[in-house]
Amino acid sequence: MSSETVSGLSPKQWAGMVYLLQGAGFFTGGLTTLASIIVNHIAMEKVESDPVALSHFRYQIRTFWYSFLWGMVSLILVLLIVGVLGFMIITIWYLYRVVNGAIKLSSNNTI
Repeated sequence: MSSETVSGLSPKQWAGMVYLLQGAGFFTGGLTTLASIIVNHIAMEKVESDPVALSHFRYQIRTFWYSFLWGMVSLILVLLIVGVLGFMIITIWYLYRVVNGAIKLSSNNTI
């Protein structure tokens, strides 16, 4: 049931909180982004009863790990100057996914 709560928050509220943590990562040097992936992995099984929240949790996890992977590749490529472009592309892609996901969550749509 989507009305079940985990620690006082509904699964949809948990997903919304993770989007906020991911977005705030741009202002906290990535600390809240790290917190978001920890919350994702810990609370994942607790939101399985809500298909909308579960789809957002999976989306958020993929967003984090893909951006981390490509960020590491770009870090290596910075030595060749090409990595700077990689960081710009990753930043735009990451922001798009966080905003798009939050919009779809607020509309109660899966992603």
